[in-house]
Amino acid sequence: MEPFDADHQPACIKTPNCQHTFGRECLNQWIESGEENSNKCPLCREELFFKLEEPEFIEGARDEGINSTMLHQIETWVEAKKFIKLMWRSLYKLYERDQTIYDSDIEEQINAALARTAENYNHTHGLYIFSNHWPEVRLVARDMVEHFHNGFYLPMEIMQRRCYFYSLSDALGWDVQEPRGALEDEMSDDDTSMTSD
Repeated sequence: MEPFDADHQPACIKTPNCQHTFGRECLNQWIESGEENSNKCPLCREELFFKLEEPEFIEGARDEGINSTMLHQIETWVEAKKFIKLMWRSLYKLYERDQTIYDSDIEEQINAALARTAENYNHTHGLYIFSNHWPEVRLVARDMVEHFHNGFYLPMEIMQRRCYFYSLSDALGWDVQEPRGALEDEMSDDDTSMTSD
């Protein structure tokens, strides 16, 4: 071992079981080498620090388990239709309020629609959107707000609702079929109130 001096300074390990001394540069090189035992003393193999595993990056979203319901897991036409109606009504607030609309404003209203849908359909742990679905859902929401500015106010026209249903189905991968007679049912559906459920 080289003698220590101003250019070759010592570094003393201080643990209950290891008090070995090495050159500072040598010890740094050992620790940063990435070798399997580089978190241990080169002489006695006393563990000096906990070595974290390299992060593993995986595309897509984490499986949130059974406690959370994700919007793409909606399986019924009635619930899908309800979410679309609630989203439409929530976003109308942006039309009433301001001409400058941020993504955060849109997300706030979408989250309000998610919360009300969860409440209506007993999703006790809430209803959420995976991060990779948000961009497309925001685009559908922007389209709704543009409809308001173009003079399409509530109630939502049946064909508009169906258009948004298919847009959200594409965005979320919904495997929800429009039931037979849905058009006739919607013709009699009272959707005249902005505040009703």
